[in-house]
Amino acid sequence: MIKTTLISIFMLFLANQSFAISQEDIENEIKENHHLVVIQKVSTTGNSFIIRKGHKDRVYTGQKSLFSSKNISFVARVVNSNRDFSQWVIEDKESKVPFKVGEIVTVSYSVERVWTEIPKLMTDERYNQILAIEQKQLRKKYSVASETAYQILVSKTQALNESTTGSENNDGERSGNNFKFKLTRPLSESFKWEFGFRYDTELLTLSNPSLEIETQRYMATLGLQMRFATLWGINTTPYASVTLGYGKSQSQLNDSVQSGNASLVPSVAVGLDFPMNDSTSVLLEFAVESIRAEESFSDGVAQSTNITAAMLSLGLQFD
Repeated sequence: MIKTTLISIFMLFLANQSFAISQEDIENEIKENHHLVVIQKVSTTGNSFIIRKGHKDRVYTGQKSLFSSKNISFVARVVNSNRDFSQWVIEDKESKVPFKVGEIVTVSYSVERVWTEIPKLMTDERYNQILAIEQKQLRKKYSVASETAYQILVSKTQALNESTTGSENNDGERSGNNFKFKLTRPLSESFKWEFGFRYDTELLTLSNPSLEIETQRYMATLGLQMRFATLWGINTTPYASVTLGYGKSQSQLNDSVQSGNASLVPSVAVGLDFPMNDSTSVLLEFAVESIRAEESFSDGVAQSTNITAAMLSLGLQFD
């Protein structure tokens, strides 16, 4: 009797050791697990979607895979892919993509595994613990990290038109440099807020009489940016933005200085976002903007200057 009891206890101990699920075991298994992906984009027609898996993950055009959630499963095929991303369409042409942007779903690169993956997804405790931990890691990596981005841009400006009250000499040429810092935060899937600061330095050259006027401006800015569908063939995201600004302006002619307020009303820009890696992008931007400066000389004489200018910018974005 005692011998039988000891054997039973020993067998029970072995069983518990075999089926115990430690955090370390799960995390080690995650390193080999590639089941979960984040839905990065869904087309407006609902026929295709994009995930952050590309050539570096051995995902290529024409490949078929099984995508699953707890509610639905379907087979999709890659129609476009680059190093980091791939675009998929559902094989059933009558179906629409049932996922939302930011949703984390299961993918099986072998379609033949459908009958083994679905039972696992629904019932296997170890499998679901692995998916839960990896889902948390993916949300931290792709959702939280993408909440805020920082942009630094350097620009060349060229005035297209200019007028100044009380001055008959408006035939000069104005050009200069611009430095911008922006913080962007998502408003929705397609829109972002832009909070920023800019510094302008310009030189106005007049021909009759021959004069040079230096201008400096400091402005806080607020804008709204709209992101368009990514051009997957060249891995680029186009965008457009409208920005308003307000700050200080100062102009100097020889020893004479005039200062006052400046307004950006508004700046309209179009740009391209070229990802370099998961956290850095190169930005190329073209803008047309209207600036109004209300400046006064030390003797109280006021002047209003209205400028329409074009701007070409190059910068970096850090997520």
